[in-house]
Amino acid sequence: MPHKKAIIPLLDHIDKEASELGSVNTVVRKNGEFWGYSTDGKGFARALASEGKRFKGSAVTIIGSGGAAVTIAMRAAREGARELHIVARDRAKAQDIARKIKEYYGTDSCLHPFLNRDGYGGEWDSSIIINATPLGMEGIEEDFPHYDFLDQVEEGAIICDLIYSPAKTRFLMEAEKRGLRTLGGINMLIEQALEADSLYLGAEIMRIKAYNRIIGDLKGKVEGL
Repeated sequence: MPHKKAIIPLLDHIDKEASELGSVNTVVRKNGEFWGYSTDGKGFARALASEGKRFKGSAVTIIGSGGAAVTIAMRAAREGARELHIVARDRAKAQDIARKIKEYYGTDSCLHPFLNRDGYGGEWDSSIIINATPLGMEGIEEDFPHYDFLDQVEEGAIICDLIYSPAKTRFLMEAEKRGLRTLGGINMLIEQALEADSLYLGAEIMRIKAYNRIIGDLKGKVEGL
């Protein structure tokens, strides 16, 4: 689960973005053939745009080096991010992300160590900062060692978390305490699903109406929503 890479050899065609990512989360049958797409990056970009922020021309910090970090980093580069900073424990994985971004988009990435208990590590001058790690997820005991780094974030930045359960992680709550804008993972979850629905149906979705209906249905079912 979720077999985003394992399914690729079974498909007849792969969308350009999914091919670059090496990851598929949506499969559509067209004229007897199977087409693979990735809607995660576009879903996050749509969620970000709903808050009045865009990757184009922005400095972006991504915390993490797993599959979610790759997806968001690639989308940010694709949409013209001015600077990309990757904060990760696993430097080899971070280097792989940087190489992929450079190969496909010609964008350079700065790599930073993950913050430690003394506050060392990270890059917090960005206007978009995204947690793409499991830290803070329901059922995961480990969390950020501290949140002092949020004191260094510039006013007007938006703090994002890809985690959707709970709907508001401690990372986001600590950011709000400091007067920073936040964006939770539930927004991306819904937007990437709506994008998948558009592909399945071959038609545009009434996104605002659908989004509001989903939020209404999820209230009381997702902690903190």
